[in-house]
Amino acid sequence: MRYRGRTLAVGVLVVGLAAAGCSKTTNDSSGGKDTKAEKQVINLDTEGKAPVPAPEVPGAKKGGTITWLQEGAPEHLDPGQIYVSDALDVSTHLLFRTLTAYIEPSKEGDPLQLVGDLATNAGETKDGGKTWTYHLRAGTKFEDGTAITSKDIAYGIARSCTKYGA
Repeated sequence: MRYRGRTLAVGVLVVGLAAAGCSKTTNDSSGGKDTKAEKQVINLDTEGKAPVPAPEVPGAKKGGTITWLQEGAPEHLDPGQIYVSDALDVSTHLLFRTLTAYIEPSKEGDPLQLVGDLATNAGETKDGGKTWTYHLRAGTKFEDGTAITSKDIAYGIARSCTKYGA
């Protein structure tokens, strides 16, 4: 008799979860009425006029220790293997440079702006977005002083498309 009660409880839970998974989800205050989705506007800095990379912070010192409070250790800090959003967010803002980056809107309602970081701009395309061209900023270097080249960027992108970032 005990197992019947458990089986019934588990069955009700499974049916409830399945029903919840099949229902429409809305994140608005319209009481579940169908509303049009908002569009996110992102401006592309294809001319390279945006203020990136960020200017040096007066009095800042290179090197040091990053203290990051989190429930558990990040699974990876290798950019080719990161897929969890919190590790990705921290790493791209504090540890790594990327070809492009976003500038947050200065006030609510302004669009995000995609700008060049290691690249001089947000990229250029002439075939409707099938192929993109990026030009690296002059003088970009790894922490050991070695120049960053297009081969380094291609290697990083290729790693992100392989199993385990190998």
